[in-house]
Formats: sequence, structure tokens, C-alpha cells
Amino acid sequence: MAAYSILFIAIGRSQVATETLFQSTGTEQPLYLFAEVTAVNAARGTVQIKVSFANDRGERGTRFSGIPDRDLLIDVSDGDTERRTLYRAGEPMPALDFAADADGSIETYPVDLYKTVLYVRAYEGQKPGASHMIPLNLTVSESLDDWDASVVERAEANGMRLTLRLHRSSPIVFFGIVVYLAMALIAAASLTIGTLVFMRRRRLEATFTGALAGMLFALPAMRAALPGAPPLGVAADVLIFLWAEIAVAAGLGLFVWRWARGESPS
Repeated sequence: MAAYSILFIAIGRSQVATETLFQSTGTEQPLYLFAEVTAVNAARGTVQIKVSFANDRGERGTRFSGIPDRDLLIDVSDGDTERRTLYRAGEPMPALDFAADADGSIETYPVDLYKTVLYVRAYEGQKPGASHMIPLNLTVSESLDDWDASVVERAEANGMRLTLRLHRSSPIVFFGIVVYLAMALIAAASLTIGTLVFMRRRRLEATFTGALAGMLFALPAMRAALPGAPPLGVAADVLIFLWAEIAVAAGLGLFVWRWARGESPS
């Protein structure tokens, strides 16, 4: 119970959504933005970010449905792909969904790490120009349950540059490691049963046939149940899952070989 309590406190606590505020310098009226990381597709190497805009601040906080009193040109980029959107004065500013490229590899699942860079610039008018740059008031939300994110800002002369670092949350990492260890344990158990029966160290019992066959089909089901299950072939599959399947099949084969020879139990 003590070990369980310590483990729960360490990794079982619910994640609280956090918000980080970044501000760029300038004397003009700032543009208020709210950027939320909505999804991470590790297999494709993308981070989905929803950016909402407002042109003013309400009595009870920043409003993200404000209507601009001037034409605004917004540039959002990850360094490779740029999204430029024009908002006209007097018209609503719908939220912008942006898929940013993430540097990292799912090969190291479940301890894989990713990094993405987000550039945000705002101009007054319909054409970009340094003389029309608008200061930004950007709030970044980190609210994903299965991912932890940290945001770092680097000052930019023209706008704002944010670096997002993402990794899987502690419960996801713990669960993934435990499942792979369970696969290795099942493989060891199957190989032990088959070897001992084959060497006549244990009695030949028919009930073990169903158990060993169940182990063979249980491993792929456990692999598919992994949270955020990666494509087949990551490093953990090569190190554990593949060899676990071979070990279970070998244990079943040794057991059936002894049974097929029709020898009486020793």
C-alpha cells in the first residue's frame, strides 16, 4: 500500500491545464492571441495548434471574439510552412488551425520527445511591413492529458518566436513500459513451460495448450492497447515485442512436440 501510494502521488495525479503569457514590446494597441495545443500526431510528426485572436480586452479579461477596428495581416509559421491570414476591419476574426511540423521520432516510444517552433507576426493594413508591425499579447495553453509541454520564448525583432517541447505524460510513459515488461514476462513464462515439459521436468498437461495459445494471441492485443500506439516497428517492438512473439511460439512448439510424440507423462 505504501509503494502504491507513492507511485500514485508520483505519476497518478491529474494534469492541470497551464497557461503562459508572452508579450512583445511596442507602443501601439496590442493584438491579443490565445494559442492552444489541441493534438499531437507523433506518427506524422505534427502538432495541431489552434490560434484565436482579439483586438481588445474586456472588463473581465481578454476577449477572443472581438472585431478589429483596423485591417490586420497575421503570419503564423513553423519555419517551413507559413500561413498568412487577412482580417478586415469590422469583420469577425475566426480561429486559425495550424499544423506545425515537430522535430522528433516516434522510434523511441514511449519516451519520445518532440520540438516545434512557432513564429507569429502581425501587421496593420493589408501588406506586411516592419513599420506597420503590431505588438502581440500571446497566451499559450498546455492542456493535453497525454502530453506535457513546455514553452520557451526567444525575442524577435519582428514578432514572436516560441519553442514548444513536448513529451508524453508520466502515466503514459509508465503504462507503456509496464506493458512491454509484461510482454517479456509472458514470453519467459511460455518458454519456461515449454522447455520444462520438453525436458520431462514437468508433467504433460493438455490444459497448458490453451494457455500457451492464449499467450500467443494476447501479445498483439496488448500491443494494440498501448496508449497512442505507434506504428509497428519502433525500437521497443524490435527489442521486446518481436522476440516475445517468437518465444511464446517456441514454447508452444516445444509443448506440442512432446504431446505429438505420444509419450506418457513422467
